[in-house]
Amino acid sequence: MGITRAQCWFQGTSGLPEDRYVNDLYVSTTGTFDFANAADFRDAWANFFNDSSHKVADYLSDNISRSSDAAKINFYDVPGPGSPIEVASWTPAAIGSVQSLPHELACAVSYHGDLSGVPETAANPSPPPAVIRPASRRRGRFYVGPLNIACLGTESFDVRVNTTFIGILRDAMNELVTDLDAADMTLGVWSPTDGDFYPIDGGWIDNGFDIQRRRGSVASVRTSL
Repeated sequence: MGITRAQCWFQGTSGLPEDRYVNDLYVSTTGTFDFANAADFRDAWANFFNDSSHKVADYLSDNISRSSDAAKINFYDVPGPGSPIEVASWTPAAIGSVQSLPHELACAVSYHGDLSGVPETAANPSPPPAVIRPASRRRGRFYVGPLNIACLGTESFDVRVNTTFIGILRDAMNELVTDLDAADMTLGVWSPTDGDFYPIDGGWIDNGFDIQRRRGSVASVRTSL
């Protein structure tokens, strides 16, 4: 079994390297990851955002470039570092709303491998630290964002992610897993600590925004007191 890291990123409209929004996903293949696998992954990932039945792209910020082939994916062998073994590009669909939220705001798609009989905490057989967290090693997530106001909902005057967007993300995630399975790739969690790969066994999307501080925009105005 081969494990591959797919480094998926959107380019910000500034075109600057520091203005990129990056997620790492991991897939296993029965053979060597090749050009055909890269093309299939690209199509499945683009479909996650662009498919008309669950158009996640409608909820993305206008700070994400919609230029042709602006979104990139670099593929790397796991566990080793090194240069990409394959690269791919795709074009995010046109924006649904032009009123963007702060770049730090994202919605997390969380998932996990089989947790049956896996404890949340356990004594470390070779401390330090004294306690290890085996279940955490089987959990992963990626962040959808930055976002626009179409994702906003309210709950007792507390701003949350609306249920429509959560449903769209759920459907898109289920289709992503199905599309990759059909292409003989399995999406899952890579644990460097365990040196093992855990296929997705479940997951969730909640209605709380996640804050990605490294994605925040630099202030353009400073007003003295």
